[in-house]
Parts: sequence; C-alpha cells; structure tokens
Amino acid sequence: MADVALSEVFLAKIAGWDVVKQARAIVASGKVLSGDWSPPTLKGIVQDGSTSYRAGLLIKDSINIENLCTCRASRSWGTICAHSIAVGIFTLQSGNPTAVQAVAANNPLRAGAPKSPALQRRGAAIVQSESGDPLSICTIFPPNLPDAIMRGKVMLCFEGQIGATRAPLNSFISKGACALSHGDAELLARLETLAGGDTPAMMALTLAQLVELLPFIQQSTEARVGRNQPITFGVSDLRLKLKATLESSGE
Repeated sequence: MADVALSEVFLAKIAGWDVVKQARAIVASGKVLSGDWSPPTLKGIVQDGSTSYRAGLLIKDSINIENLCTCRASRSWGTICAHSIAVGIFTLQSGNPTAVQAVAANNPLRAGAPKSPALQRRGAAIVQSESGDPLSICTIFPPNLPDAIMRGKVMLCFEGQIGATRAPLNSFISKGACALSHGDAELLARLETLAGGDTPAMMALTLAQLVELLPFIQQSTEARVGRNQPITFGVSDLRLKLKATLESSGE
C-alpha cells in the first residue's frame, strides 16, 4: 500500500470541496466526538441529532477508498459523506500523532516545521467554577443494555444541560466556566480520568469499568436508558438457584 498523506487537500480531492465545507461545519459545531488515523483506517464517531454515526474511511491508496460511515448516503450510494470527511478534519486538528506523522512523511518540507496551536492541543476538558453557568450531566445507557452486558462492552453517552440547552457533554468545553453539583463534578472527574484527561461525550466501557463508574452515575443529576426511559438504582440480594444432593458416601 502506498503512503497517503492525510490532509484537507487530499480529503477535498476524494470528496469535493462542497463536502469539505459541510464537514468543516460539522466539526465547528462540535458534532465529531472522536477521530483516529491508523493507516489505512480513519475512524471516528459523529453525533447528528439523536443519531451517532460510526464514520471513517479505509484508504488503501489514493484511488481505492471505502467509506465506512453508517449514514444513509454511504450505505445506499457508497458516496464519501461529510461525516467521514469531518472525522478526517477533526483528527488533523486534534493532533492525532499518526496523522501528523503521515502528513510529514509525505511532505518533507513540513517534517521539521513547528506544529500549529491546533496540533498541539491536549486535554480538552470542561472548565469548572462556582461562578459559572450551572451544568448538569445526564448519562444515557444503550436501549439494548442486557445484550451489551452479555457482550462485555457497554457504550454510554453523556450529555450536558445548561438552561434549555442540551447537547453532547464535550460541546460545553468551549462554553466557558461551568458550575457542577458535587455528584456531577465527581462523575465528570471519573469520566475524564478514564478518557485520559478529555471530557468525553461517548465511551465504550468494559463491565469492570462500568461497575466502578455506577456509584458516580447514581449520585449524578440524571441517568436514562435510551432517550426517554429514566433509570433507577437499587440494592438487592442476588439469589442464586442452588441444589444440594446428599450422596450415599455422606458427601
């Protein structure tokens, strides 16, 4: 596979400038939740209203490219959509090390150039202050929670709310200082620890991580299954079905 330089010029070449413009708007609105470039795969998650798309590209070379997005345009017509291009732009702007190395390797003139502030950004997290706008956190469990538990991996979404404004939690990073209740602040601290310092809007957890996080979710403002079903927490004994048999030997 020939090396491919991940850049906006390359993304515009394969998708067109109109799609790049749409993708820039998606990134600017904070809808891209994650992005990673590990050649040949670009992947990430884009939130569009109440729908989350697993977007990205499989870039085998400059011509052989597969769109991985789960949106209708991608599934029905196989076109390279704005969601996947937005993941690429987000990844470049967030300083994904592999992406930066790929660009530098294909552009020797830039290999020793200093990184722009966008490429140096790290630890994108909500700023907390008692004088900030009151922010509450809602944890959203997947509707198929029992199946996810059986598979050993549970995807949680996290939303924030200030007044009437409700949005993915990480979209409040740029809103200035926020004031959180004690329970929400402890949950946020735990989430940012799991996310390596960043405020997440979505996180795939192992069962062990979920069990460790549950007490913090319980004491936070709100938790739901899906969008509309409130979830309640309780403590009860787990009664196992056991049967004992006395053998003739006395065992």
